[in-house]
Amino acid sequence: DGTAGSGGKITQTGGQFINTLDSNVELGHNTGSTGTYIMVDGVSEIGGNLIVGQNGDGVMYQHGGLVEVGANGLNKALFLGAQNGSTGFYTMTGGSLSTTGDVEIGEDVWGVFTMSGGVFDAVTQDDGTAVGQYFRVGVQLGDPGGELHLDGGILNVHDESRIGVNTYGKVEMTGGTYNQLYSQLQIAYNSQSGAVHGHFIQSGGTVNTADNVDVGRDGHGTYLLSGDGILNVGGDLVLAETANATGHMVVSGGEANVTGDLIIAQVAGSGNLEVSGGEANVTGDLII
Repeated sequence: DGTAGSGGKITQTGGQFINTLDSNVELGHNTGSTGTYIMVDGVSEIGGNLIVGQNGDGVMYQHGGLVEVGANGLNKALFLGAQNGSTGFYTMTGGSLSTTGDVEIGEDVWGVFTMSGGVFDAVTQDDGTAVGQYFRVGVQLGDPGGELHLDGGILNVHDESRIGVNTYGKVEMTGGTYNQLYSQLQIAYNSQSGAVHGHFIQSGGTVNTADNVDVGRDGHGTYLLSGDGILNVGGDLVLAETANATGHMVVSGGEANVTGDLIIAQVAGSGNLEVSGGEANVTGDLII
């Protein structure tokens, strides 16, 4: 494994950093340590997982270049905040990032991914066919959660997105493009006795989904659409999918376009849609 430990730093301005065996790169490996990787240009090929915040604090800045997680073709993940006591922060302003396997933002503790430029291809090996590979924000029960800040650039997710899996998860989007290429975008995935809160706050940029958007799959989900944000749903838009769920959507600006049905309280949960501005366009049925 490659590690950056107590105050360790890697700065790459060109060339190739190659770790193509089934070995991890860990930033902040030890408790109380801080590990930093600054990618300005060049190529970083990582055969194993990229763990930003293993037991300590991990920080990664990508301003350009190419970072490949799972460069050996195996399903390998990006973890931000992997173990109790750590934190993980990834800031991307340019370049290209890809993972073959999971993306876990706030896997066991606090993690934040901030993107203002570049292209991020996540879970590329799946294309909606494999089981157990996800793009997840706020993962483990009892951890502080995770956040995705999308201010620019292009995020391509090749399998299911789950925002707030067993804890708090939030996406805050002011610009850029979020392409859900396969499967569903699910907000507040589990219930966990009311502990799961998933939020998607969009004031700009464009969200494109190939399948359903569930706001409150089994937990407490919210979607706030304002400004000049555009949400294009390729399947159904469901507010509160199960009996445990609450799903609340507010459209105060922007544009929501639903190819399938708009379903409010699909089973016996609590669903609510408020429209005070912008547009909400539904091609299919309105089911309440």
